[in-house]
Amino acid sequence: MDARTAVVPFRTVWRRRAAALAGLVITAGSLAACGSAGSTGAADGAGSTAPSASASASAQPSAPASPSPSDSPTATPAPTGPGIAVGEPAPTAVKLPATGYQVQNGTELTVYFFGGVCDKYGLRADESMTGQVRVRVVIAKTADPGKECPRLVKQESVTAQLSKPLDGRKVVDLASGTTLGLSGDMPGGPR
Repeated sequence: MDARTAVVPFRTVWRRRAAALAGLVITAGSLAACGSAGSTGAADGAGSTAPSASASASAQPSAPASPSPSDSPTATPAPTGPGIAVGEPAPTAVKLPATGYQVQNGTELTVYFFGGVCDKYGLRADESMTGQVRVRVVIAKTADPGKECPRLVKQESVTAQLSKPLDGRKVVDLASGTTLGLSGDMPGGPR
């Protein structure tokens, strides 16, 4: 015969149940006491009958002591951005490598890349170097906090207006460091 099939006296069952109930009552009482530990009669002098050394002769109530930094709601540093926990470093810039480009009307540069479906993207084009246009795809607006967003990546495009026509200048992606090639509509999608 093992412990599961053994006959247990009726009194033992009730003792176990009573002990479990007493444990629950003690746990609930201690949890309730934790929430009210901030104001006890002895701590603020309400239950004390002896005069204290800090009692003042004036009838005006004394001003409360300055709050400690731990009591102040502004004592903890604010998050540095959406989704950043207090104390964590700021995230690094997201690198969105471009896959190709097209030019319309000589000065309208469209760059293609793969990105998420909820963020809004922008294009930064730097024409300061001779013989090339350096581009970087950036996140212009992140998804709204709390908005459901599927983890889906698709080919996106962003457009920038150049100050002068491309005219044979190379288009260099700053995220990957590569020179981009012309993109066309590929039958059957990307390869």
